[in-house]
Amino acid sequence: PQLFKVWTEKNVESLSLLTWMGFVIGSDFWVLYGIVHKQKPIIFINICLASVQFIVLLGIIIFS
Repeated sequence: PQLFKVWTEKNVESLSLLTWMGFVIGSDFWVLYGIVHKQKPIIFINICLASVQFIVLLGIIIFS
């Protein structure tokens, strides 16, 4: 829901840049964990999550 709200309404007042940066960084660490332990499901899911989170983060930067 946040992804659509950011890009359709261009309303980012209720979103925290720092929080979304933390989400992206957290997912990046999970991707690294998956790579180290050769766990494809962990890698795949967290790449997808990091991508969506990064798009939201980009919207926060652009529209704030």
